[in-house]
Amino acid sequence: MLLLKRNKMLAEEYFRIMEETGSFTYKIIENYLDQIPEEGMRKLVNSFINGRLKNKRRLRSLLVRASYHILTNDSNSEGWKKAKNLYAFAELWVIADYLTNDVFDNKLDKCKMKLPEDKNLFFMASAVIRELSQKALNDAFDDFNTSLEARIEALNTFSDLVKDAYLHQWVDYTEKYNNETREELDKKLNEIYKKRYELYQAGNVFGHILKIFGLVINPEKKEEIKLIENYGKISSMLQIVNDIADIAENCYDARNKILSLPLTLTMIKTRKNVYELPTSEIRELFVKSGAFKECREKAIREMKEAKKSLRELSQIIGKDNLGIKLLNGFLVMAWSNKYYKILRAYENDK
Repeated sequence: MLLLKRNKMLAEEYFRIMEETGSFTYKIIENYLDQIPEEGMRKLVNSFINGRLKNKRRLRSLLVRASYHILTNDSNSEGWKKAKNLYAFAELWVIADYLTNDVFDNKLDKCKMKLPEDKNLFFMASAVIRELSQKALNDAFDDFNTSLEARIEALNTFSDLVKDAYLHQWVDYTEKYNNETREELDKKLNEIYKKRYELYQAGNVFGHILKIFGLVINPEKKEEIKLIENYGKISSMLQIVNDIADIAENCYDARNKILSLPLTLTMIKTRKNVYELPTSEIRELFVKSGAFKECREKAIREMKEAKKSLRELSQIIGKDNLGIKLLNGFLVMAWSNKYYKILRAYENDK
C-alpha cells in the first residue's frame, strides 16, 4: 500500500504501534511460558524465541489489534490491551509453527542462540506451545465473555489452522524438487502454486486467525468478520514475498529443494537447475529471467484483492478507523521489501 511510502509520519506511527503491541504481547507470553513445568523445555523455547525471532514476529499480534479496533470502535487509548490473551494466542501459535517448520526446512542455524542438536526436542516443545496457544485462546474467550456457539466455531477454526499448518509442512518436506525437467515443471506449475500459496497454512493462515479474532471479540458482527477473513487471504501474498526474500537472503529454499514459485519459475524460464547453483547465480538468473518481476506482480495482485475487502470495511465503519489504517499499512510488504533492493542490484549488472 502506497500510504506508508507517501507519508513518513504514517510509517513511523505504524511501526510505533507494531512495536508497542509486540512488546506488550511478549510480556504476556512470558507468563504462559512460565507455566511449562520442565526447565529444560522453557530454556529451549526462550532460546529459540530470542535467537530466531529477532523482531518477535509481531505481525500476528498487530492483526489482532487491528481486528479489535475494527470490531469495537474503542477510542480508549488503553482499551486495546483487553485483547492481551488473544495477542498471546496468535504469537504462541507462530512460535509452535516455527519450532517444527525450522526443523523440516533445516533452518535451525538461523537461530543466533545455542540450541540442542536433538531435533526431536523441537517437536515436543512445539506440541506443548500449541497447547499453551489454545489455553491463551480459552482465556481470551473469558476476557470477552464469548458465547458458547462462537467459542465452538473458533476452536473448530483453530483445528483447521493446525491441520493446514502441518499439511503445508508435509508438502514442503515430501514434494521437493526431484530432477523434473523444465517441461515437467511447467505442467505442474499451477499445482505447485495452488498447494503452496492457496491451500493449507500459507493460503489462508491469516484468514483463519482473523476469523478467530472476530469470533472472540464480537461474533455478532458477521459481515465485518467475513470481510476481515477475506482480507486474510493476503497470506498468499506474504508467502510469495517471503519466498522472494529467501532468494535475496540465503536461499534456504534452494538448499532444501523446495518448489517455491520464484525458484520454479526461474528454472522454467532459464532451463537451468537452480538447485545446483551458487546463491549469487540463482539471484542473477531470478532477476534477469523476469521471474522476480513476475513474482512481485503476482504478490501485488493478491494485495489488490485484499484491498477490495478493506474498501468494503471502510464503507461500514469508516476509513479513519485505526484498524483499517493498520491493515492498509500491512499491505506495504507487497510493494516494498528490504530484500528487493538486493535483487535489483542484478538488474543492470552486465
